[in-house]
Amino acid sequence: MPDNLQVAGTNVRIISDCWTVVPSDTIDFPNNKEAAGFYVGGTGNVTIKKRNGTLQQFMAIPTGLLLPVSCVGIMATGTTATFIVALV
Repeated sequence: MPDNLQVAGTNVRIISDCWTVVPSDTIDFPNNKEAAGFYVGGTGNVTIKKRNGTLQQFMAIPTGLLLPVSCVGIMATGTTATFIVALV
């Protein structure tokens, strides 16, 4: 199966791997992977680290949300959400 599909003229990335995230201010995702997004199982805030090293915080993410935002890590500082799963 291809990693990307064309759906109604839009590129759609197929998720081929996932793992439970332990937020860290010093360790990025394993094997230099970049997540296509993440799932939040417990409501709260999430601070991500983008490929260029800058940080972005998402506030008040509700339980069960899939957030399609590329990132190389999820920071411990500023992250209060729980049961986070990275999607690759």
